[in-house]
Amino acid sequence: MSFDPALFLEMPPSQYGATMTDPYTGLVIPKSVSENIVWRRKLIEQAKTSLSIRRSLRAACVKSPVFWLNAFGWTFLQKQVQQGGHTVAVSGAGSHVPFLTWRVQDDALVKLVGAIEGGYDATIHKARDMGASWTVVALFQWFFQFRPSTTFLELSRKEVLVDRRGDMDSLFEKHRYLMRWQPEWLRPQKLIDNSMHLENRDIGTTIEGESTNADAGQASRKTAILLDEFSRVKEGDEIDLATADTSACRIFNSTPGGPNTHFTRVWRQMKSGVRSGKIISLPWWMHPDKGRDARIETRETGDEVVSPWYLEEEKRRSKRNLSQNIKGEHGKAGDLFFDSDEIEVHRRAYQQDPLTVGNIKLVEDLTDDAKLAVVRRMEVAALVFVERPVFAPWRFWVPLVGGRPSQDTRYVFGVDISSGSGASNSVITVLDNSTNMIVAKWWDSFTSPEDLAEAVAMSGVWFGGRSPPLVIFEKNGPGVIFGRKLVSKMKYPNIYYQEIVDQRSKDKTRKWGWHSSDTKKQILLGEYREALKLNTIINPCRESLDEALEYTYDDKGRLEPGSLGEEEGGGKALHGDHVIADALVHFGRRDLPKVDHPAPARVPQGTPAARKQSRKAATDDSSVWNG
Repeated sequence: MSFDPALFLEMPPSQYGATMTDPYTGLVIPKSVSENIVWRRKLIEQAKTSLSIRRSLRAACVKSPVFWLNAFGWTFLQKQVQQGGHTVAVSGAGSHVPFLTWRVQDDALVKLVGAIEGGYDATIHKARDMGASWTVVALFQWFFQFRPSTTFLELSRKEVLVDRRGDMDSLFEKHRYLMRWQPEWLRPQKLIDNSMHLENRDIGTTIEGESTNADAGQASRKTAILLDEFSRVKEGDEIDLATADTSACRIFNSTPGGPNTHFTRVWRQMKSGVRSGKIISLPWWMHPDKGRDARIETRETGDEVVSPWYLEEEKRRSKRNLSQNIKGEHGKAGDLFFDSDEIEVHRRAYQQDPLTVGNIKLVEDLTDDAKLAVVRRMEVAALVFVERPVFAPWRFWVPLVGGRPSQDTRYVFGVDISSGSGASNSVITVLDNSTNMIVAKWWDSFTSPEDLAEAVAMSGVWFGGRSPPLVIFEKNGPGVIFGRKLVSKMKYPNIYYQEIVDQRSKDKTRKWGWHSSDTKKQILLGEYREALKLNTIINPCRESLDEALEYTYDDKGRLEPGSLGEEEGGGKALHGDHVIADALVHFGRRDLPKVDHPAPARVPQGTPAARKQSRKAATDDSSVWNG
């Protein structure tokens, strides 16, 4: 999604004429630079000699951030768009200009005041250089000066971007600038100005600053929080979680940074209704100079909004730069593989928190031979599910009846295997073939392939069902070690074996496991994507759906997950563990019967009838057991 022609029709590049009417006070504010400066000078001259005028002006400022900014606010300009669309640098005295808010900025101010006073989050989806950071900082400054007992927190990815004196790129220097250019009688009189801390002791207000980290904001409570340029914050999901209890109003402000950022995730969730909050759009054409003579132009790729300035930028920017920073595209910037709208629809319908968390364990320590016997005989009594132990890698989205999941169905295990070094997760996804639902998942980053194979084998015994769960796993890399342990040593009875391709009979080979290649991975994930769209697979797992939105094509057209994980030695690796495991269960279920007949009545174990029933079940399921 981007600032497309549909949004252009909803938000045409209209600007104020000579004046505008303040939405809070009803006062008329001059909007041309020359007339506004004359108006300001008149107000300040009158206030010098009249206490009642000062009181009236302060009262108007208390009512309206729009009036305060347009009457007494200044901003720092470093570049300007000329009449023909060319951008030039600005320096010297010309850098200091009256803060004359644009129509789209006034709309944003009204919405942000509503968010702060109403106690809900807001996402500012903006193009570059739309003055969003200045607008939010100015609003916080207005509260700081005129609304008693309010407190604010401002976060950015680096400490120097929060507060570095003399640097107008830092948030706190913007506050100092706004105060410095106001008349003395309007500024806070009892001001504390320390690094990352502003305090107005006249009315008991504060603004704190902090760089983004996983614990940001946890130790405080604030009226509102600014999370600036949030798409560039690496710890976005942790900060989102950490600040949820800090303030009822968090303002996520950013240009898109690609489809795999937490900012884009928050934006999508608000857009689809999964997350509460308001989206504030600042498209480039609402800039009074950039949007001059903007129009919709029909191109081979479809309709596109252009202007003289846009056509200039199109020549000097890469496609990725243009798509993110100007067009505001989230998905196309990285060529998303999964359709973001479809994922969010699926999320809204099915995502939920796990009902149960725990671990499947042996009742007592056993030798390797004894463990082999447990698997061979499917001795479920040797295993127990322990809810919420110290190590709790299993999550369940269905209730456990009698301590186990339903036995009147067949299960499929999809397994993605990591090296167990902590760099990425190994994942087990469990699908109920009768309901099409992913009912359980296991994940951990420190379990070795050998230990994972043992966990899969024992969990297969415990899950049970009409037959031992079918296990399909990716054979590449550590999957070879996993497979040898599971098949050769643990003797697990129901393994996926590779098919002979290009043959109608789809004969099985004796090669266990699913072997990945670029082409096969794209086919596998394409089928899973279609299944999510058609709801032929139901995925309630938040982590899985989040990870699906990180899959993109790289510069060479290869399909890769977008999230970066730390490898040993400080390197980086791309991970898509949940998605592969989820896709494998959908792929592997083709080996299972389409329809299950009612389960036969259970008979006491150890009786002739029980042995006869067991032999018949083994015969009926021989094709499944043998892959």
